[in-house]
Amino acid sequence: MADAGTANGTAVPRVARRSRLRVLLTDPGARIALLVILALALLALFAPVIAPFDPTAQRVADALQPPGTTYWFGTDEFGRDVFSRVVHGARPALLVGLCSVTLAVCVGTPIGLVAGFLGGWLDTAVSGVVDVLLSFPSLLLAMMVVTLAGSGLEMVVLAIAISQVPVFVRLARSSAMILRELDYVAASRSFGAGRLYVLWRHILPNSVGPIIVMATLGIAGAIREEAGLSFLGLGVQPPAPSWGNLIYAGVANILDAPWLALLPGTLLTLSVLAFNILGDSVRDILDPRDIVSGTTDQGRRT
Repeated sequence: MADAGTANGTAVPRVARRSRLRVLLTDPGARIALLVILALALLALFAPVIAPFDPTAQRVADALQPPGTTYWFGTDEFGRDVFSRVVHGARPALLVGLCSVTLAVCVGTPIGLVAGFLGGWLDTAVSGVVDVLLSFPSLLLAMMVVTLAGSGLEMVVLAIAISQVPVFVRLARSSAMILRELDYVAASRSFGAGRLYVLWRHILPNSVGPIIVMATLGIAGAIREEAGLSFLGLGVQPPAPSWGNLIYAGVANILDAPWLALLPGTLLTLSVLAFNILGDSVRDILDPRDIVSGTTDQGRRT
C-alpha cells in the first residue's frame, strides 16, 4: 500500500510539506525572523500591559528628559514617555501590514487568476490597468489615495492595499498562464471539468506558493509604507502614536533629543528586515526545483 500511495503521488507531497517545514524551522535566519515577528506581535498585543505610561498623556514639566530609570527611552517635547509610545506604535504598524496585504491578496489573486486563465479581451483590459497602476511608485499611489479619501487608519489600510493589488494581480495572472498549459489541466478539461472547477481545483492550489512568498514580503513593504505615510502626516494622526510620526518628531528634535528617533527607527528596521528574511526563506523552500529534488530523494529512499 505504501508503494501504491507513493506511485499515485499522495505520500510524497505530505513528506515534502513536512520537509519544508523542518527546513524553515532549522534555518537560523528564519528562526531569528520568526522570533522577532513573534516578539513584535506580543508587544502589540500586550501594549497596555507592557507600556508603563499612557502614550498620549502630556507631562510638560518632564519634556525632553533623557533616558533614565523613570523614562527608559526619555520623553518627547510634550513630556510623553517615548517607550510607551513606541510600544503602542507597534499596533498600527502590524495591523496595517497584515490587513492591507490580506485585502490585496483577496482582491488581486482572483482577478489575476481569472484574467490569466481565460485570456482574451479580459486579460488585455486587466493587464492595461495593472500596467498603469504599476507605473506609479507604491508609496506615491498610496499617498494619492489617502489624499483623495482622507487620513486615518482605515484609509491607510485601503490605500496600501490598493497600491499592492497590482502586484498580486500580475503574479496570479502569470501563474495561471503557465498552469493552464500543463497536461493535467488539459486532461481535466478533456474529461468535462468546467472552468470554475479547474480554477479552484488546479490553478489556485498551485499558485499559492508564490502568493505566500509575495504576501510575506508585502507585509514588510506595507509596514514601511505606513511609516512613510505617517511620517508625512498622511497616516496615523498625532497624538496617536505611530513609528512614522515618532520618527518625524525625532528628526525635528534630532539635535536636542537624538533618542526620540532611535527606538522607533530600530523597531521599524527590525520588523521590515524580519519579514524580508522570512519571505526569502519561504521562497527558498517553495522553489519548484526543491519539489523535484525532494521527490527524487524520496524515490531513492523508497
